[in-house]
Amino acid sequence: MAMTLLVFILQTSGEVTMLDPALKGSMNVLKACAKAASVKRVVMTSSSSAIRYDYNRQATDPPLNESVWSNPEYCREYKLWYPLAKTLAEREAFAFAASVGLDLVAVHPSFVVGPFITPVPQSSIKILLSLLKGSEYPNSRLGFVHIDDVVTAHLLAMEVPEANGRYICSSDVLHFSDIVDILRLKCPKLTVASRCSDRKGDNFHHKMDSTKLKNLGLAQLKSVDQMFDDVLKCFHEKGLIGDYQ
Repeated sequence: MAMTLLVFILQTSGEVTMLDPALKGSMNVLKACAKAASVKRVVMTSSSSAIRYDYNRQATDPPLNESVWSNPEYCREYKLWYPLAKTLAEREAFAFAASVGLDLVAVHPSFVVGPFITPVPQSSIKILLSLLKGSEYPNSRLGFVHIDDVVTAHLLAMEVPEANGRYICSSDVLHFSDIVDILRLKCPKLTVASRCSDRKGDNFHHKMDSTKLKNLGLAQLKSVDQMFDDVLKCFHEKGLIGDYQ
């Protein structure tokens, strides 16, 4: 019996670790906002991960827009706990907001790139730093977006009276093999990752449609070239990489 229980915990720990904080954390904030008469609108940072995951994605499909949701069963099959947590937390958030009359707007950034103000890199930036130290790169195809555009998207979502629902914030969709090619060109003095992970489920072709956000006021998203120039400069200024050019 003890061995069976141990196996169960090991198999589900990833899901539990991601889902519990995402669901409880979002709901705790929303419930507090619902009680505060001064809160007029809540802007939630979701993710393009809550949109792009499903079976039978094809390169010829139209760009994914805000009407699309990730399929929880697909996420569970491929153990994609982060997208699952984002999807379920956002659905629950919108259901709760509707039930209490709370004005909720969600921003959906893709993989965020650019300069950072924290002492050490976090989340997506840490992945990029690992690519400059020769580790394997993810077998993933996804959108990339500059941090400046993500900040602007949140400001628009909060300040524009007409803002509503969900907003995709994503520039070009690339595979990480494309990213390491970019880094090799920009960082000839560094050892850039050359081996691809064999993980499945995150390498399907798709496109993301940021038209709704552009119509809200973000007319032009920064290029992939700009976002990687900026993050490399930041890495160097913080002493995280040496001379790279």
